[in-house]
Amino acid sequence: MTLTSDDFPRVFAAVHCAPPFAWQRRLLHTVIERGWPAAIAAPTGTGKTAVLDIALFHLALAMSGGPCSPAPRRIIFAVDRRVIVDQAFVRARTLRNALASASDGPVAAMAATLRSASAEDEPLHVEVLRGGMPREDDWARSPVQPTILCTTVDQLGSRLLFRGYGVSPSMAPVHAGLLGEDALLFLDEAHLSEPFRQTLQCIERRRTGSGGHATRPWVSVTLTATPQATGAQVLRLSDHECAEPAIAARIAAAKTAELELCKDRAGSSDHVAAFVAAAERLVLQCEQAAPAIGIIVNRVALARSVLQGLQHAGHDAILLTGRVRPVERESLLGAHERRLTSRGGCTETPVAAEPPARPLFVVATQCIEAGADFDFHAMVSEVAPLDALRQRFGRLNRLGMREHGPAVIIAARDEIARGADDRLYRGTLRETWEWLAARAVAPSARARPTIDASPAAFESLVRADPEAASRCVVTARDAPVLRPADVALLAMTNPRPHPDPFLPPLLHGEVEAETDVAIVWRADCEVIASPAGEAAAKRIIACLPPMPGEALRVPLWAARSWLARASHVAAEISDAEAERAPEPASEPSSRLALRWRGLDGEGTGLVAGSALRPGDLIVVPSSYGGCDRFGWAPNSTAPTQDIADAAAQPYAARRFALRLHPALWDAADSVSWETAWSQVQEHAAERDAAEMLGAFKQVPDLPQHVRSAVTRLVGQPAARRVRIECPYDDDDRPSGAVLIAPRGIIEPGDSTARSGAASTEDDDAGSFPGRAVPLAAHARAVADQVAVFATALGLPARLATTLAFAARHHDDGKADPRFQAWLTGPDGSSNEPLAKSAQWRGLAAERVARAAAGLPEQWRHEVLSVRIASQRLGATGDDMDQALALYLIGSHHGFGRPFFSHDDPWDADARPVLDVTVAAGAGAERLDFDWNGRDWAELFADLQAQYGPWGLAFLEAVLRLADHRASEQAR
Repeated sequence: MTLTSDDFPRVFAAVHCAPPFAWQRRLLHTVIERGWPAAIAAPTGTGKTAVLDIALFHLALAMSGGPCSPAPRRIIFAVDRRVIVDQAFVRARTLRNALASASDGPVAAMAATLRSASAEDEPLHVEVLRGGMPREDDWARSPVQPTILCTTVDQLGSRLLFRGYGVSPSMAPVHAGLLGEDALLFLDEAHLSEPFRQTLQCIERRRTGSGGHATRPWVSVTLTATPQATGAQVLRLSDHECAEPAIAARIAAAKTAELELCKDRAGSSDHVAAFVAAAERLVLQCEQAAPAIGIIVNRVALARSVLQGLQHAGHDAILLTGRVRPVERESLLGAHERRLTSRGGCTETPVAAEPPARPLFVVATQCIEAGADFDFHAMVSEVAPLDALRQRFGRLNRLGMREHGPAVIIAARDEIARGADDRLYRGTLRETWEWLAARAVAPSARARPTIDASPAAFESLVRADPEAASRCVVTARDAPVLRPADVALLAMTNPRPHPDPFLPPLLHGEVEAETDVAIVWRADCEVIASPAGEAAAKRIIACLPPMPGEALRVPLWAARSWLARASHVAAEISDAEAERAPEPASEPSSRLALRWRGLDGEGTGLVAGSALRPGDLIVVPSSYGGCDRFGWAPNSTAPTQDIADAAAQPYAARRFALRLHPALWDAADSVSWETAWSQVQEHAAERDAAEMLGAFKQVPDLPQHVRSAVTRLVGQPAARRVRIECPYDDDDRPSGAVLIAPRGIIEPGDSTARSGAASTEDDDAGSFPGRAVPLAAHARAVADQVAVFATALGLPARLATTLAFAARHHDDGKADPRFQAWLTGPDGSSNEPLAKSAQWRGLAAERVARAAAGLPEQWRHEVLSVRIASQRLGATGDDMDQALALYLIGSHHGFGRPFFSHDDPWDADARPVLDVTVAAGAGAERLDFDWNGRDWAELFADLQAQYGPWGLAFLEAVLRLADHRASEQAR
């Protein structure tokens, strides 16, 4: 079946159980004919997130050979509200699942088209980017894979600007290249992110190199009700499209808000009581017997207090903020989704749900005020800027299907006092309150004034006096201009320049804006609390590195204050990105945390709060408290639950780890830790996994998660070897262990799990997969994979030839006899040079073996590969870019951008390597290296000028990802 534009309504309806709106169909035809507009202006609740469906269908149409504008392969949806990010991801996941399971019709045709382009037999890959996590690089596996990414401005912006928060310097250019080429960026609720919109415009001007031929399609589109662009660049809903019944009902949805002034200060007991009382009143005004009441406030601390007030009054209440661990957020939303969201079920035989017996009170922060798909029967809101209030009321009577949507807006005395300067909203709270009061009406002298809060009424009031309305909105500061010199510095990823460009102004327009850090709690890591526990903590975390689902993100200043035990300061956070910090905590003492950047990563180690940096990921003991099932609770001293196992579950097919430690042992209805451990301790000490698993099977009444894991590990094929690590205590008499299956556990019938190892090969462990791979065979495999990528991308023949040469010779430096001795070990040998070792040792053993082989600590095989290739290039008659070929060989592990950390005394003498005699002289790491009059740093700069900073990074990604995939397939 050949896909045509007429199939879009059928695909949309099959996936979402509803037809697309008329404006969505028009947008698709606009994109097909002329490309994407600069901005899409659509009122709240009219389905802006459907741009994901439109972009993906456009991509499938382009790949099927239909006449249409260029369609980027990577679709990125960015917004500065985490709940919206997660809900966009739900839509993306729905698309992925529908494509994966389709067997006929236009959805199957679309899936077949996308699958043919993916080179991985996957029609669509979807991912949430949170930063600092292993397995989050799964999206960066292939330059041709159709992909949807959902993320925040901090994560997208930092990666696009070569400084990915939580991304290693070696992988930074891969992320930048994939996001800066062949990508479509949607910036949702763009009024929240005006500085970043300006930075995107600068990036667009800086992308193209002098050659231009390496540039892939790249587009950024803003989604907002108040676009900055004008004219034909903005797609707006026509009067006819707004009159479509479902949209008209949403625009005219009945909503009335009372204004209530609390005479006490914000956060006081009276202020909290006002929210509780208002919510209780609204229950009586709702038509439903058990309504869902939304209560939206500006700070997590106030949200906590209101939640406690409601619970103390005996009500069913939950808390929703963006400051919660994703695993727990998904669980919380999943339990209440049918009751809170506007989405209906989409099954052939829907299950009838029992009507709720009691009202549900949902206390929330800004995380749900923009774009989130919630539909409350009534709402209480703390006073906020006018644009924020309009967004919040978009969650009230969202579809306009109820006759009334009652609401209350509450202001505290100090919030609207003259001269009040809120840290987040500045002076707009007073301006907004006065604007509302001037337009409200009082039914009687004793009644509270009310205002019509329907979207249509608010729009009419704003248009009547736009100048007054503009004073009620926080005006974002402009981002600084991204100059060519700034881009040149940012493109230096490894090593980074000093001083390094400062990102927050480019992302948020404010120097004082603070980026988030991620916190992970582990129950088996009490050693972190001791300065002497660093080495042990690293070993423990390396066995099961932090996973995306267990990390809670808070502003940098909040993490510092909490570690310094200034919990009262740490509690005053909002859900806005890059919030200005309050006064610094006065407490000088600070608890320790383990900053994690990989086991051997620069900066990994114990740090005090004052040493934290933007984008850091830290691990703390569960005993520190600070988090509960509703998220950030800095005043809580109760131990925080360790949810690492649940967070790791989605990755079990890639790598599986069972931690055995008394702090993780569920003693309820099971054998005691002491009894179970005594029966397997000897096998742990001997590192005999088979015997340990066998002994465990004989232990009765194991905790369910242990018995299940042991059963699954025993059932794995022999090739999926299980190893034992004992990081908790002395190896001779371990007090716990971790069983690791490096190839993971694949459940029967699990067709969605990707097999293989991590997506990077940029550390020494990548050379030790436990299976010998000849150097020549690996080079052929990488060249074959590069050819697949180049063909799918339609690269010009000259570039394809250049990449093929780099692929064939990228690892030639591994033929050095010292490197070969390292791979084979003292008792090993090989008839031909190897690229991968049959040995399978831990990192500590590899370091010992490296020293024994005589391989210098500061030695990179890429540098020798460049020297060998520079002598081969003179003999080849191929039409290619020789400078680019050398550069791709030298940078294929992310080093040499622009310098190498390399030192080799053997460089002083000429010597044979493979079929080439390497002349004595300087390598690429030296300033006197010379390639046609350019040293390595000059060659790097010239290639960026020719291909563009992102175009060059993209070409690097093509070779490096081909290397990763070839290495993965050899395991």
